[in-house]
Amino acid sequence: GLENSLKILKFQKNQLQLIKMFYFKNLMNLEELQLQRNQISSIDIFSFDDLINLKRLDLSENMIFSIDTIIFEKMKLLIKLDIQN
Repeated sequence: GLENSLKILKFQKNQLQLIKMFYFKNLMNLEELQLQRNQISSIDIFSFDDLINLKRLDLSENMIFSIDTIIFEKMKLLIKLDIQN
């Protein structure tokens, strides 16, 4: 299915307010996730667990004030993380 071949997911400039743990389920081949310019203020702790091949994550320009570092624990290949406001 699509979840096996999807490499880049761009979901910026929406009004996404939170990230739930099932949003990115089974997207194990995803390498880039762009979530910038939303209104994200909350991220469930297991939201990114299936993103084991993620290399770039952009959470910039959201309303995130704190992030538990355990969220990134399974992202061993992550080379770029943008969380600036």
